[in-house]
Amino acid sequence: MSSNYFKTLESIKADFSCLLERLTECEKYWAHLHSHKAPEKLVDHTRLVGDYAFKLIQSHHLEIVIERLIQALIQKEFVLEKKAVGSFIKSLFWQTILFHDYGKINENFQRERMQNPHFSKKCKNKIGSRHSALSAFILISVKIQELRENSILSQNEKDFITLLIVPFAGVILKHHASYYDHDLDIPPDWIEAMKSYLSLLHIRTDFKLVKNLMQSFQDEQRFLPIVDFLFKDISAFSLFGLIRLCYSLLTAADYYATTEYTIDLAVKDFGVFLVGEKEKLQNTFKTSKSYNKDFYKRQEYYLSLPLDKLQKRNPENLNTLRQKLMAETLNAVKQNKNEYVFYLEAPTGSGKTNLSLAIAMELLQAHQYVNKILYVFPFTTLITQTAQSIKETLQVTNAQMVQLHSRSGFHSKREEVKDGQYGQQYQNYIDNLFVNYPIILMTHIKFFDILKSTQKENIYLLHRLANSIVIIDELQSYSPAEWDKIRFFISNFAYFFNIRFILMSATLPKLDALFLPESNQVPLPHNFISLLKNPKQYFQNPNFKGRVQFDFSLIDKITSIEELADFVFDECEKYSFQNNGVVKGIIEFIFKKRAGEFYKLIKERFNSANYQIYLLSGTILEPRRKEIIAHIKKSIEKKSSAKILLITTQVVEAGVDIDMDIGFKDRSLIDSDEQLAGRVNRNARTIPAKVFLFKLDRAYAIYGKDLRYALTRDHISQEQYQKILQEKRFEILYQQVCDYINRENKNEFIRGLKSYLEHFKKLRFSKIDRELQLISEQNVTVFVPLKISTCYFSNNDLEFISTLSGVTINDSLEGELVWKTYINIIKNKDMGFVEKRVDIKKIYGIMSQFMFSIYVNSGLLTELKNFADLEIFNSYQILYLSRWEQVYSYTDGIKDENFKEAMFI
Repeated sequence: MSSNYFKTLESIKADFSCLLERLTECEKYWAHLHSHKAPEKLVDHTRLVGDYAFKLIQSHHLEIVIERLIQALIQKEFVLEKKAVGSFIKSLFWQTILFHDYGKINENFQRERMQNPHFSKKCKNKIGSRHSALSAFILISVKIQELRENSILSQNEKDFITLLIVPFAGVILKHHASYYDHDLDIPPDWIEAMKSYLSLLHIRTDFKLVKNLMQSFQDEQRFLPIVDFLFKDISAFSLFGLIRLCYSLLTAADYYATTEYTIDLAVKDFGVFLVGEKEKLQNTFKTSKSYNKDFYKRQEYYLSLPLDKLQKRNPENLNTLRQKLMAETLNAVKQNKNEYVFYLEAPTGSGKTNLSLAIAMELLQAHQYVNKILYVFPFTTLITQTAQSIKETLQVTNAQMVQLHSRSGFHSKREEVKDGQYGQQYQNYIDNLFVNYPIILMTHIKFFDILKSTQKENIYLLHRLANSIVIIDELQSYSPAEWDKIRFFISNFAYFFNIRFILMSATLPKLDALFLPESNQVPLPHNFISLLKNPKQYFQNPNFKGRVQFDFSLIDKITSIEELADFVFDECEKYSFQNNGVVKGIIEFIFKKRAGEFYKLIKERFNSANYQIYLLSGTILEPRRKEIIAHIKKSIEKKSSAKILLITTQVVEAGVDIDMDIGFKDRSLIDSDEQLAGRVNRNARTIPAKVFLFKLDRAYAIYGKDLRYALTRDHISQEQYQKILQEKRFEILYQQVCDYINRENKNEFIRGLKSYLEHFKKLRFSKIDRELQLISEQNVTVFVPLKISTCYFSNNDLEFISTLSGVTINDSLEGELVWKTYINIIKNKDMGFVEKRVDIKKIYGIMSQFMFSIYVNSGLLTELKNFADLEIFNSYQILYLSRWEQVYSYTDGIKDENFKEAMFI
C-alpha cells in the first residue's frame, strides 16, 4: 500500500506558517478559558489541534486514504498537472483543520466569550461574537490568493480547485454544530463585513471572486451547474469521503486538544493494535483453544483431507469438517490477501465466529497498516455472545475490546479510583466517545450511521474505520430495498479507506451481483471473493444438510391453533418416547399475539404431561430471556430428562444460542425459515431432527414490503421453495432479488440507485443519510418498573444505584428505584458535563433491563398509554408503565388478551 504520490503531509505541515503569527501581539488572542489557570492562547490551541490531527493520521495510517480520495477526485481530462493539483487539495484538507478557529480573532468573540481585557470595545461587524463563519471566510480568501499566485496550474485547473474550496470551508462552518450538512448559509452583508479582517492578517485576495463564490454555493440555481461540472466523469464518492474524513479529523482533534488544555489530559492511546500486539494476539488465538491448537499443528492435513471421508453424520466428523473448512478458508485468504471484500458462506454449526477470528488474524498479519477489528451485528444478543467468545479465545481485556449497543452501559477501559477519579473518569469518557479500542462490536445501525449519518458524534468515528477489518454478520437481515446502497458503501469504503470486509452468514446474498455505475479510473472491488470455492459441498454434507429435515406436510393441512396444538403435542410426545423421556421443542409464530394464544392453549393441554413451557417474544425483558435460554442450555448440558417447549416469535432467530430437538414454524421468508432450523440439532446428532412448516397467519402484514416475500410468492413454486430449504440453494432466491433490483435501477422512470447517487454529486448529505434506512419503522421504548433479580446486574451496577439513591439493594432491584435514579441524574444541575454524560450512560445500561420496544405506528402504543404516565412520556419519550401489573407479566410479557392490537413481534 503506497502513498505520497502528492506532497507529503509532513512536508505540508512543516511548510505551513501559522497566519495568526502575522497578528500584532498575537499572544493576546485567546481560544479557551479556565477557572483556575491562564487562558489558552489561540496560537497554542491551533498548534495543538494540528498535532492531534497529525497523530490521528499517523495512528490510523490515513495519508493513503486521503491520497486515494484525492486521486479519484482529479480524474478530469483537463487536469494535466495531477501531482500539483492533488498536492494543492491535500494542503487544503490540512489547512481546513488548522484554520478552524482563526475566526476567534473577532474582537467581539474575545470581548464577550473570552472576557479578554485586551478587547474592551464592542465592534459593529455584523457577525456579533461568532467565529466559525469568519474562519471559513479566511480559508476561502487565503486559498483563492494561493491559486492566483500559482504559475504551474492552468486556468481550468484553478477553476476546478476554486470550486472545491467552498465545501471544505463548510467543514469549518459546521465544526461546532451537532450535525454536518453542506450548507454555506452566510448572509451577503456578513461577507462584506468580514473583509476588514483580511488586512488584520495581511491577506491579499480577490475579494470579488471570494464573495461571488460563497454566494454561488447558497443559490441552488447557480450551485447545481457547479457540482455537475465538479463530478462529471469522476467518482461520486470521492468528495463525500474526503469532506467527511476532514470533518471527522477536525472535530476529533479539536476535542482532544480542548480536553488536554481543560484537564491536562494528553491522549496518547488511540485504540489501535501495535505491531507486537498483533503478533501476540495471533499466538494467543493459535493456542488458547484446544481445537485451534490442533488446527495449526495439522493445518496441511485438514486442507488435503478428502470430504468424502466425512460423510457419516456424527460429532467427530462435524468437528473435523469445521477444521477442514477453516483450512480451506485461510488458504483462500492467503491467496487473495490483497483483495478487499470476502464472502464467508458457511453452514449453521460450522463455527463462523471462530472462522471469522482466524481470517481476521491472518489479515492483521498480512497488512502492516491494518490495526483494528470491527464486528457488526443486527442484534444485541449476537454482540454479547460473540464478545464472550472473543474474550475467551483472544484473552483480551476491557482495554482492548468494547461493545456498542443500547444495553452495554458505560465501558471503563481503566479502573476508576477515588484518588484522581475525575481524570480517570474523563479519560474513560473520551475513550467511550471516540471508541478508542482495537476490537469493537457494534450494531449495524451504529456502523452505517458512522458511514453516512450527519450527526457529529457518529462522524467523530469515521477516521477510525480506515485500515480496519470489518466483519458483518447476518447480512440477509437487511431489507433488499437497501442492498444496492449497502453494496455501494461497502465497495467504496473498502477501496478508499483500505477496509477488509468479511460478509458472513449461512444464508448469504451475493451483493456483487448488483451493478454499480462505472467509476472512471477507480479500481473499486467489483467482484467479492468467496473464501470457499464450493460452499455447497459443505452445505450438502450430511453433518450440515442432514442435521435437519424440513417437513412440508402441514402447509395445507393445519387451519387452527387447536389442530396445531394437537399435532405439536403428538410429535413432542413421540420424540420423548423414543429418547428416554427427553424432548426440547421449539415453535415459532409470525405474530406475538398468536404465540400468546398458543402459549395459553398449550399450557392447558401439556399440563398433565409435565412440560416446562416458555414464551419468548419481543416484549419479554432481557433478564427473562437470559433466564429461559440458560435453563434450556443447562438441561442440555446436564442431560436431564426434561420436557421443554419454547413458544416464540422471530426474536429467536437473532442468534439465540440454543440446541433444540424438534421445530415447528409458521412459514414466512425462506431465509427466516432456515434461521429457525439453525436452532435445531446444532451438534449433528446421528438421527436427523425435523422442522415442520405450517401456514397459519398471513406473513404479508410483517414482510409485505420485503422484496424476498413478493418474489417468493409470485415466482417461486412450492417445489422450488422446498428445494431451496432442503438443498440450501438460497442463491436461487437471492439471484432473483438481485436481478429485480438491477432491472429497476436501469429503469429511468424509477427512483433507484442512480437517483441516490445524485445526492453524492450534489453534496446532499442529509438525503444520503435519510434515504438509506436499515430499519424503516420507528420504535418507542417501554419501561416496566417491576422487580428483577440482582443476579442480572453487575456489582458495579448495583453499587452505582445504591450510591446515588442511598438505598440498600438486597435480592432484587426495583424498576421504580432505577427510574427515580435516572430522573435525579437528568435533573441534577450541579453535576459536571462529563460526569452527567457518564452517569446517564451507566444508568441507561441498567434501565435497558427493564425495557422493550414497540412500533410507533402500532395501535398498541395508543392502548398502552392508558396504563402509562403520559407526563413522563411527553418529557422523556419513554413509555413508563405506571400500572404495569394490569397489562404485563415478567414471565409472559404483554398480556395480549387486554388489547385489540398486539400483532407486534
